[in-house]
Amino acid sequence: MKSLMKNLSALIASITVFTAINTHAEVYKAKPYVGGNVSGLDLSVTEAPDDLSLLSGYARFGAQFDDYWSLEWRIGTGLQDDEIRGEDGNADVSLDLFYGAYVLGGAPITEHIYPYVAMGYSKAEFEINASDRSAEYKENDISFGAGVNFDVSDKFAINLEYMQYIKENGVELSGPTAGFIYYF
Repeated sequence: MKSLMKNLSALIASITVFTAINTHAEVYKAKPYVGGNVSGLDLSVTEAPDDLSLLSGYARFGAQFDDYWSLEWRIGTGLQDDEIRGEDGNADVSLDLFYGAYVLGGAPITEHIYPYVAMGYSKAEFEINASDRSAEYKENDISFGAGVNFDVSDKFAINLEYMQYIKENGVELSGPTAGFIYYF
């Protein structure tokens, strides 16, 4: 329950900051946006014999301040678990929650193609369930990646990206993603 309250507080704080930035950004003609992505994340753990594949989805909220800079928040969850083999049997591993804040810097190379790099901070919460026990594991780290937006119209873009969310304490969470963005 304590973890849920902590996560809920972080979400409320992020939404409050996002709303305040959007209100203030209107003076600068910022372009707020929302979107959704599906990711095929790879989870590597030093002690594990195999890498895991975790299908996940996340919502993104942000504002593009000019042609070069955006600020974005993401919150997501796992959509599909994977199984890890161990000495004591198999265990299911799931991505319960991940979230973060990122600065995106890019430049339009044509009217409809916008490549960018992203850097920020991410936190992920995993759950491991074996037949006789379960455990939760949390990790956070500086994140970075690169992507490209393809504008379909003035209000809608599709997105491809590769991010390394976490590489800390023998845990690496990274992978490609595809999704959409809707500009207000």
